[in-house]
Amino acid sequence: MRLQLFSPDLLVFDVKEVVRLADKMLQFEWGDFFFVRTEGEAARLLAEDSCSAKVLKSFVAVRCVDNTFFYVYGRDLATKAAMLARFQVSESKEGSLTELDYPK
Repeated sequence: MRLQLFSPDLLVFDVKEVVRLADKMLQFEWGDFFFVRTEGEAARLLAEDSCSAKVLKSFVAVRCVDNTFFYVYGRDLATKAAMLARFQVSESKEGSLTELDYPK
């Protein structure tokens, strides 16, 4: 099964639906996933916002690049600790978004 999602607009899914879809995907060629806590926060994410602006509005943002790299951005240290404990992480950095790698 090949699942392709492409939209110039933002697609909003419940986290359970994202997990269900991700479980079926064999390859991420490129994708940005912006996780927020409430529908109100989701409404603040605008399609015309830059990716970095969307990251700053998100609780956690994930950028998948060429099925090889996954960049995770967030401000919650407990989430960071949980991810470091669960996943094999090749590199971890802290700093402002302008100081971090953010592939275009």
